[in-house]
Amino acid sequence: MFKNFIKILMLSFLFALVFDTSSCLADNNVYSEITNDEKLIQVLDSLNQTVLGQKTRNIIMGDNLSKRPIRILFINISDVSPECSNDEALVCKDHSGNLYILISNEHRNAPVEALNAILSHEVIHQDAVSSKAEELQGWLNETQEWIALKKLNPELNYIPENKYPLVDRLNAIEKMYTSAGDSTKYIYQEIYYNPAYSDLALYSPGYTSIPADSYISDNTSKLYISHSIKRN
Repeated sequence: MFKNFIKILMLSFLFALVFDTSSCLADNNVYSEITNDEKLIQVLDSLNQTVLGQKTRNIIMGDNLSKRPIRILFINISDVSPECSNDEALVCKDHSGNLYILISNEHRNAPVEALNAILSHEVIHQDAVSSKAEELQGWLNETQEWIALKKLNPELNYIPENKYPLVDRLNAIEKMYTSAGDSTKYIYQEIYYNPAYSDLALYSPGYTSIPADSYISDNTSKLYISHSIKRN
């Protein structure tokens, strides 16, 4: 389950280790300010398959609030903080204003297309304020990117269940979306009643609306959620 919010963390020792110049790839790595990880370089190269992927890549390359490239790495999430131990991925910001996307090591072997989808979600979190509406946009990005990539890469439709936790998550969200007639109704129910997001405001800067068919008032009784995302 994603718990996408900005954390101001003292993680310089960790990032210095990961971005040690001794482990850098060739000097012509256009992503040298983003990652030295060969798998993530493959992911970044593959982001040009869709319009949303291209937008995601541009944000990562520096078209974001920090005006700097976003650093990305696989990590043991519990090394960040014990309270993050159950997170699949999160966004951090250091005291110099650099943004980081941290992805659980559990997903290192996931298909590059699944990692494309997760990045399309994570890149929208660029400041210290999040909201349910912002999370909804993130989940929608994941869903639409995954659906588009499955159309372009039909073999993704035949990945067996339980092989990749990230693929299982994306397929579950896709099912919520399509079961609601290609709307965010069930996705928003999952977010609204998820304890991980219970403290988030409804809206945040840049995310000031909820689709009418998805909106839940505080007086609405809890609805049956037909699809849930379970972490193995």
